Amino acid sequence: MQVRLCDKYGFDKSARQRRLELFGLSSADHALVRLLHETVISNNKQQIVDQFYDFMLNHPETAAFISGTGVVERLKHTHTQYLESFGIDFEQEAYFERCLAIGLAHERIGLPFTLYQAAYRLLQELILAYIPDEFTDEDKKKLTQFIINVSGLDMSLAMETYHNTVVSTLTSSIIDLKQEEQRLSSRAKQDTLTKAASREYLLAVLQNELDLTGKRTVPSCIAIIDLDHFKKVNDSYGHLVGDEVLKGVVGRIKSRMRNLDLIGRYGGEEFVLIFPATDLSKAVDIVERIRQHVESTPFHVDEFSIPVTISAGVTTAVKEDSIDEIIMRADQLLYQAKNEGRNRVES
Repeated sequence: MQVRLCDKYGFDKSARQRRLELFGLSSADHALVRLLHETVISNNKQQIVDQFYDFMLNHPETAAFISGTGVVERLKHTHTQYLESFGIDFEQEAYFERCLAIGLAHERIGLPFTLYQAAYRLLQELILAYIPDEFTDEDKKKLTQFIINVSGLDMSLAMETYHNTVVSTLTSSIIDLKQEEQRLSSRAKQDTLTKAASREYLLAVLQNELDLTGKRTVPSCIAIIDLDHFKKVNDSYGHLVGDEVLKGVVGRIKSRMRNLDLIGRYGGEEFVLIFPATDLSKAVDIVERIRQHVESTPFHVDEFSIPVTISAGVTTAVKEDSIDEIIMRADQLLYQAKNEGRNRVES
């Protein structure tokens, strides 16, 4: 079921009345509606429409929106219908509905707002030009004011839908852009395979932790974890199975980490863990629990059951550490664990 525009834009009876009052219109103006149609519009509507489109076609800015075979004739027909209903039953919902629909039509073709306003001004000027000369000054004044008021009402309603549709489209575009930005940001922060932090994001967080070294009572620790004999897994079962094992190992590591800790993929099957404001003994305890959890149960991928162990080196950040220095220190401890038989934690 199509939603009525008056409902969509909140033009119930009281809202319509407030809008009419804003433009100085009341039931007393119905006599002016009849006078306007009897003396101005009925006799001159074709001339008004023709002059309107002659003007529009002579200006490149507006002509671009109305050119094309049969377009002008269709627009003239629509415009004639608009003039025939101009101001008639202006307080009714149907009148508001028609004016609101005009705004949607103009927004749909992309008519610039300034040209839109210029078109209403031109039409108002053409109608005023056909007020009979024989009218008394008082009648001319009343009819002129009424034409201005109705034109203002019509334009305000059309602009209501025009403006709101543009804003809605822009808002939707902004939301889409923000969602895309968030998606790209998330991808930039995350390793696509393992869902650990990306190397870039990991190093950024590590640099921040190093910057805080000396400002905290307890410094941060990092660990480098490497899967033992992982090349054999890839060689024996294939890289797709190896990828599943990597994802499984990261899942087990995360399950033994605290919420404040971070795991990032440093490269290949090597991962760096950051433990903010954590003393060395606590960090070693966490990594040891991780090591035991990884070793505890083989990884089941397809029909394969694959045992996996890890080795790790854990170190504490010291003042003036660079990323390279702390990584190198943890890496040396990792190689010590490898050289002493693997499946162990060194600190």
